[in-house]
Amino acid sequence: RRRIRPVCLLDAPDGTAAGHAFLTATVLGLLERPDLTGGERAVLLKALLQSPATPATRARVHRLLRDRDPHVRKHVIALLAHDATGEDARALSATLVPLTRDPDIRTVRAALSALGAARARWAGEAV
Repeated sequence: RRRIRPVCLLDAPDGTAAGHAFLTATVLGLLERPDLTGGERAVLLKALLQSPATPATRARVHRLLRDRDPHVRKHVIALLAHDATGEDARALSATLVPLTRDPDIRTVRAALSALGAARARWAGEAV
């Protein structure tokens, strides 16, 4: 129809998937802005929980685990654990187990909650 379409919509099979893809692409683009505050990052990460998590999404937000704001780390952990099963859960536990020894209690609580949601029985010793 000679209209410009965002690239993220090309692989969407239906309208719901297109909405999720567009939301994810928009929010991830906003998260890459350097002038955001910790609160703004936390709100954007919380918005990402409204759409299905993909490996590409997890890879792009993983770097935010080193953010100074504990609320940002909490939402990144929740996003990484969102829909994680099987091998994804095992890979996730490699990231989350070290966070169980973090000095910030909110980060520890989020990591433990994510390990529990992923049913990471192999991480029992860290818990």
